[in-house]
Amino acid sequence: MGKGADILNSKTKRKIYDLVYIALFTSLISVCAWITVPFSIPFTMQTFSVFVTVAMLGGKRGTIAVGCYIMLGLFGLPVSSGFNGGVSALFGATGGYIIGFILIALVMWACEKLFLRCLRFL
Repeated sequence: MGKGADILNSKTKRKIYDLVYIALFTSLISVCAWITVPFSIPFTMQTFSVFVTVAMLGGKRGTIAVGCYIMLGLFGLPVSSGFNGGVSALFGATGGYIIGFILIALVMWACEKLFLRCLRFL
């Protein structure tokens, strides 16, 4: 290989991997929103996928992925349960859950920072 093989340095590769992971987990949240589990009170797998996203990606990338999911819904793509999208999905009956998703990711990010800060003192 010549000089062209080293075009992407490790920092650029890391950014590309981050973008791919964020896009993948944003897609996971969107698809899981469409999966309904029939129970006495039916629910979607969307909440589970948000927790998986934040757990797998960490606080920062998880928050970005959840934010991207919310933005896709605001732009009108049918990423919410029942193939809904747009501002009405965010401010409708399930809008509190969707706003809660970003809060979950932010709390995870804060806990992650706090935990790492506490480990430095040990």
